[in-house]
Amino acid sequence: MRRLTILTSGLSVALTATLLVAAPAMAKKKLVVAGPPITMSDTFRAALQSADAAVKARDVSTASARIGALVPTNDFESYATASLRYQLA
Repeated sequence: MRRLTILTSGLSVALTATLLVAAPAMAKKKLVVAGPPITMSDTFRAALQSADAAVKARDVSTASARIGALVPTNDFESYATASLRYQLA
């Protein structure tokens, strides 16, 4: 029984020491996840800003017309258009 107690206490000390040494090394590693670049055309950006201003002013008819006039050409522009439609609803 005494051997079992010594063995378990020795294992717990070894495990604690391992965790204390490994924790700072693991904390230094930072995951960098790079996605595709976010791009918008200048004309779309200007139209999006005017539609966003109408949404923030709570002018539903103008905002609806300006959002309808947006023509997204990539996924991010589609996301931004959908975001404005959601805010308007």
